[in-house]
Amino acid sequence: MVAPRLSNLVSSFNCEKSYVQALFEAPIYIPSQSTRWVNSSADIDTKRIGDFEAYVLQNFKNGNYRLAAEELNSHFLQNYKFLKKEEIDEISHVENEAVEVLQETLHLVRDSHELIESIQFRLRQPQLSRTEREDFEEQLKSANTSLKARQEIFNTMVQNVGFITAFIKHHTDILVKYQLAPST
Repeated sequence: MVAPRLSNLVSSFNCEKSYVQALFEAPIYIPSQSTRWVNSSADIDTKRIGDFEAYVLQNFKNGNYRLAAEELNSHFLQNYKFLKKEEIDEISHVENEAVEVLQETLHLVRDSHELIESIQFRLRQPQLSRTEREDFEEQLKSANTSLKARQEIFNTMVQNVGFITAFIKHHTDILVKYQLAPST
């Protein structure tokens, strides 16, 4: 299935081909040092911090939101019962990044619509030659294909932001219940 498509690729024969460049839906997460407020020795639980970063945060930052939720439920919450405020705040940062990507995607969809309308205005010109008309029609097909792809990405991003927002709200509610519960 891929081989016929590969024959359509045009590349320079003068350069060394030691890699393939591809687009990813989300950037790859590289663990960074996060800011943690430590008020007492009870706040330092290196195993919990490591588990949160391994099971939850890494998947969230890589865009694997549903996998992060599954890992949280199957591993992290078995040991720790709920997310701390600092952990929820870390996920809120991911939500902010996802909202920014959603905004960028919205602009891409809008740009696609603008391009399609522009091409359609050009196609309405009566003095177009046959070649110009064919070129514009080909551009219109390409722009429509691009629009569909961008709309799919936009819909996925809307779902992702909704999922992250609901996830944060759910775990904030659980945290409040644990904070209000009398200690035993």
